[in-house]
Amino acid sequence: MANASGAAKDGNETDPQVPYCAGKIGMLSAPGWVSGSITAPKADGGCPDSKKDLGVFALPGDTAGTTAPVFLGGSNVAIAAKSKHPDLAYDALKILLSDGYQTKMAEAGLIPAKTSLVTALGTDDLAKATAQSATNTRSTPAAPGWANVESDKIMEDLFVQIAKGGDVAKLAAAADQKITAALNR
Repeated sequence: MANASGAAKDGNETDPQVPYCAGKIGMLSAPGWVSGSITAPKADGGCPDSKKDLGVFALPGDTAGTTAPVFLGGSNVAIAAKSKHPDLAYDALKILLSDGYQTKMAEAGLIPAKTSLVTALGTDDLAKATAQSATNTRSTPAAPGWANVESDKIMEDLFVQIAKGGDVAKLAAAADQKITAALNR
């Protein structure tokens, strides 16, 4: 990381196209939708001329021919335990997870919640890489306190500290303690 990356060590996921479009980095690891930010008009922070040079691939796994596991989103899609209208919330959830809605999500470049719908992503290189990575997803933990982990930015802070050259084992142990505390709040 220290010798191979020009990215800010304390960067975040906001506007990853900015350093790419500024010519400060030649590659970034990002969700598929970021390609739209890169190829957006200059007035919107993109660099549309780079489209001809833009390539994509699924992050390789630790075994030949596999992809690295990625988080499957949706940790915030649920029915609140104290909902005043759980039946309406359930109806909304059924719509969100319907084939029709998930197909629209895939057509917009987002990974559908159903792997049976990844073909709706399209046939270009980005769609193929996105579909390939979707075959090895892991759900975020089904824990009531997981929202605390996300809002506390524990994972982001961990990655920044690793990028700054910190001891991975010590940082992971400290993050584990923070996650446990956040889950039990």
